Amino acid sequence: MNKDGKAYVINLGIGSPDLIPPSEVVEKLIATTHESDAHKISILKGIPTLRNAISQWYHSHFDVTVHADEQVLPLLGSKEGVMHISMSFTINGDEVILQYGYPSYSMCTLLAGGIPIDMPL
Repeated sequence: MNKDGKAYVINLGIGSPDLIPPSEVVEKLIATTHESDAHKISILKGIPTLRNAISQWYHSHFDVTVHADEQVLPLLGSKEGVMHISMSFTINGDEVILQYGYPSYSMCTLLAGGIPIDMPL
């Protein structure tokens, strides 16, 4: 409760932005929609410029070498990443120990043929 006696619920499940993006970002998004290739399906691996920038960021922040073409895969969101991991490491019938809280963990495990096992926190 806050000092006025109002209670707040903080949802730690699926992330939902609650702030308006900066006006420069909105303006750039609007301008980009008029480009001829803006409505195509994105490249599966992401554009090379983005992958290289991510690789360089890891090098400058953590002093590690990450190969942009082999080790960087930009995702549309965490659910896509959870699904990729589940499909890569789960074999039909595998029991997967999960922490409770993020529904995508159990759903992706089920879709990959695994059996979700809840681990109490």
